[in-house]
Amino acid sequence: MDFTRIEELKGLDDFTYIGGDITSLTLDKSNTFRKESKENVRASLKNGINKIDIENWRLAHACGYYIPDKKVAELILARIPVYKLNRAIDVEYMLLQKQGYIQQFIYPAIVTLVEAEAKKGFNYSSYKLHSNQYYY
Repeated sequence: MDFTRIEELKGLDDFTYIGGDITSLTLDKSNTFRKESKENVRASLKNGINKIDIENWRLAHACGYYIPDKKVAELILARIPVYKLNRAIDVEYMLLQKQGYIQQFIYPAIVTLVEAEAKKGFNYSSYKLHSNQYYY
C-alpha cells in the first residue's frame, strides 16, 4: 500500500476500490477486452475518484478496498448471500457493482500486487496479469 496517498481516503463515505483490475463484464470476453478495450478505459480515467462503468466493464481482483465505517461494512455484508461452498469475494463484489452498491474506485491504485508473491498464487497466472496493477 502506498501510505503517502492515504489522504485520498479522507471524506469518502462509500465502499471504494483502492486496487484491483479493470476487466470485461464476463470471463469469456476478458482476453478480447484486455487486447481491445482496456487501454481506452484507462485513458478515460482521471486521477482520483472514478465511477465504475458497469454497463461496459467492471472491477475485479479485490486487491484493495476502503470501507469507511461499520455502517457501510454492514450494508455490504447484508447483501452477500451465505453459501454452503466458499465463493471468491471479488465475485460477490462484482454482483454488488451490478446492483449499484459498489460504484467507485481511486485511480491509479493505492494498493498494488507484490508481483513475486502474486506469481506464486493461482490468480496471477489464471487471469494473465502482466503488472502490479498500479493502473488497474
